[in-house]
Amino acid sequence: SYENNKQQILKYQQAADQEAKQAQAAKEREREKAKEERRANIELATIILRYGLDVDSDWPDVLDALCAKDQRLDLAVAGYQTRCDWSEGYYRVQSAFGRFRIETDEDKEIAGDIASCLASDNDFRDGRVFRDTTWSYDRLFASVSDQQLVTDAKLALERSER
Repeated sequence: SYENNKQQILKYQQAADQEAKQAQAAKEREREKAKEERRANIELATIILRYGLDVDSDWPDVLDALCAKDQRLDLAVAGYQTRCDWSEGYYRVQSAFGRFRIETDEDKEIAGDIASCLASDNDFRDGRVFRDTTWSYDRLFASVSDQQLVTDAKLALERSER
């Protein structure tokens, strides 16, 4: 009887220890999540202040506002988003391309390259075309003169996808 009770007590103790560990792990996850949310809010506030955006802006609003500041960034973000989700075709790139204005010879090259990707509508299989073309979204990101703008847009892009 003593041994049975001792084993039962040990089982209860092990179960209690396991529950305590799980509760501690859950608390730690909550703490990390709260830290991440605070960090995201601070990043959002920093970008809002840096560019003088509406204080009620959320991450998608910020991304739209940043894309409006540079046409190459706009095209790069559209290409990246299409690469990540091409389920509805390349409408994002098509819209950004519609806003694209040729101002330099390089812009002319970009327009020609992207237009050739869009012209192959019947051949469009997936968004990799905007990764693999001469003026890929990576190259477009690199061509933007304000790299802080690119960094902020990439952060907004990442935060918008969550």
